[in-house]
Amino acid sequence: MGGYRLIGHPLGHSMSPQIHERLFALEGRTDSYSLFPFPPDKLETQVPILRGLEGFNITIPYKQAILPFLDSLDDSAALYGAVNTVRVQDGRMTGYNTDCDGFLRTMQAHGFSLKTSVCVAGAGGVGRMFAIEAVRQGAELTIAVRDLSKGQALAREISERFGCSVQVSTLDALDRPFGLIINATPVGMSPQTGVSPLPGPVTARAGAVFDCIYNPRETRLLCDARKAGVPFAGGMEMLVWQAAVAHEIWHGSQFLPAQIDLLVDEMTGKRGKQMRNIILCGFMGCGKTTVGQHLARLTGLSYVDLDAEIEFEQGVPIPEIFAAQGEPYFRDLEHQAVKRLAGRSRCVVSTGGGALTFRRNIDALSREDLVVFLDAAFPICYQRIRWSDRPIVQSSTPEELYALFEARRTCYLEASSFTVDASQTVAQIAGEIAARYRCMDWEKA
Repeated sequence: MGGYRLIGHPLGHSMSPQIHERLFALEGRTDSYSLFPFPPDKLETQVPILRGLEGFNITIPYKQAILPFLDSLDDSAALYGAVNTVRVQDGRMTGYNTDCDGFLRTMQAHGFSLKTSVCVAGAGGVGRMFAIEAVRQGAELTIAVRDLSKGQALAREISERFGCSVQVSTLDALDRPFGLIINATPVGMSPQTGVSPLPGPVTARAGAVFDCIYNPRETRLLCDARKAGVPFAGGMEMLVWQAAVAHEIWHGSQFLPAQIDLLVDEMTGKRGKQMRNIILCGFMGCGKTTVGQHLARLTGLSYVDLDAEIEFEQGVPIPEIFAAQGEPYFRDLEHQAVKRLAGRSRCVVSTGGGALTFRRNIDALSREDLVVFLDAAFPICYQRIRWSDRPIVQSSTPEELYALFEARRTCYLEASSFTVDASQTVAQIAGEIAARYRCMDWEKA
């Protein structure tokens, strides 16, 4: 069979095939690399297939589950009790952990020293690896977590294994400067891009910042670092370096740092080009249209009003569609419009008040779209819509509209990447959204 694969579940948006195919090209090889997702309870049944490959990579949830099926472990995998790369020779499988190599080479490439005060945010699998490597390199380590018991358990393990003292803190209680901050949490990952795991002042006082997240390429944490003039690095470099080390294991290949730098730029560009639209959601009267038009002018993006597109295609106003065909018919038109939107890019989109209360519409959006909830209080919205010709307004009492407002607000909060206080002026609201957008530097993708 031969070839190379990535096993995990799910794998829908992995960039591994693109990265490994480029590495094969740098080696002058034409090997194939593909995704191989399967449910966790099927791992044992897939082992004969895996033994027929030349090598494979492993991601969640199999990094530890694969261990009983391997014939041997490299020291790197034994140290962490987790495997992300397997070399197959004559059907025998040897497990390695190249995450640590990817991390260390990224630190080296940026000149970030681990022989300093290091704060690792998070105590999960990757956080454990960062913490152990930091201590092994001579760091004065602090583990910052939400759940103190989890952080304390990791601190005890490291103290017992390496004979060192480890500090533990909650994320919001950090109040001292660190030579290096490392984010090992998913906080800031797309689509929840507007948040940081650490208070801004802590980030601003750091000597350097590393975030293992690679989507978006510049998280809120890294944005805070950049604004404060703090050197930083993102997760794409670690992702590419750990893949390159896998090729060293499989083929004995060697890559120049300059080659990896170019590949990181290329992959960052691929990821950036997928980041497309700003989607505005919120209750009727919250200001989506006015804010959207202002925001489009501010960012240079195109403006799209979802309801206006439906009216243009149908040739009649939405109240007439409701009256003639009913709400289910309109919702189908709306869903088709959302699906078409998913193929567009670089737009500011104002959605109808009910659009993102439906799971199928949320799922149809690109995962790279920035969804913003304009959160206005009900009295503000009601004053703006009470005399409108919207069918739902005409047929509902104020009490019924308030109940609808509360129900929809829950949906908006779930669907959105971040929330903006819509009681501000239009310029303030649009400015805040534009700042978030520019912070992620999507326009240059």
